[in-house]
Amino acid sequence: MSQSGPIMEKPLSALILDDDETFLKTLSLYTEKIGIEHVDTFVTADDVWQNIKGKSYDVLFLDWKLPGELSGLALFNRLRRSPEFSLVPILVVSGFVEQDDFRLLKEFPCTDLLEKPFQFQTFEEKVNTLWGEHTWYRDNVNRIKKILNQSDNDIEKALLKFKKATKDAPNKIPLTMLTANFLYDKGFIPEAEEIYQSVLKMDPKNVGALSCLGKILHKQGRYNEAIKLLEAANDLSPHNMERLCLTGQISISEKGSGKAKEVFQKALDIDKKDVSARAGMVLAQNAEDFFKEANKSVSLTQNFASLMNSIGIAKVKNGQWKEAFLQY
Repeated sequence: MSQSGPIMEKPLSALILDDDETFLKTLSLYTEKIGIEHVDTFVTADDVWQNIKGKSYDVLFLDWKLPGELSGLALFNRLRRSPEFSLVPILVVSGFVEQDDFRLLKEFPCTDLLEKPFQFQTFEEKVNTLWGEHTWYRDNVNRIKKILNQSDNDIEKALLKFKKATKDAPNKIPLTMLTANFLYDKGFIPEAEEIYQSVLKMDPKNVGALSCLGKILHKQGRYNEAIKLLEAANDLSPHNMERLCLTGQISISEKGSGKAKEVFQKALDIDKKDVSARAGMVLAQNAEDFFKEANKSVSLTQNFASLMNSIGIAKVKNGQWKEAFLQY
């Protein structure tokens, strides 16, 4: 299992998901040959999701086209939205990955695709490269933490050091994004916004920067600006569940319930049991019903929280107690 101490030279534990029993055995043998000591195997994504809670792995090998209710695409989204698996190396091992899905994989660090069929040497090279990327991320997260600590949390002093570090980096964008993500997580929102903007100057189609900047603008109540960035990111990579649900939420108050329902339906097409997508669809339908009623004076462009509250109040006044409870 994953360790919190010194960085390991190689992964020691793995999860393998594949519905082909013969290939599952082959992949298990390959992992053993590269020194992985502990392996758990599964044949459906549903089994993985039911059994992965409370566990940790150094690397995950996932098939894409799978039997059962939960697809490889849906499982991948769930894993990357879970804090404990957001940076765990994932190698998608499949012969059936759509181009749009592949773009989703490219959004996330420590993620790669290995198309079937392949030889052991190719597998070993992919795992080594993926583990090297994981090690790089962990090294640089520690480096960024050290810079902030040495600056005594003086963000202006730290920013100067961050900018020097990224300027000297051979590949600026990954380190710049990592710095911005770290600052965002620590609550330095204006500083993170500035750095995400700098990424977009280097790469206007950087999906990660578009998404993160959209989140920041949403938090600041700049909904119209936020949705433009999120929609641009969705056009580039249309299967990110977290971004689809945020786009749907903002769409309820910015572009109307019809647009919101369309977005939430796209999310439900990926994962019909996703809690955020199902709740979003309920809210969008409630908003549609609300605005269909006559003599409503509430503006469509009011902020999301106010709009949701207005809909709940309307349901209470109409005696729709159950619907009001669900709304809130």
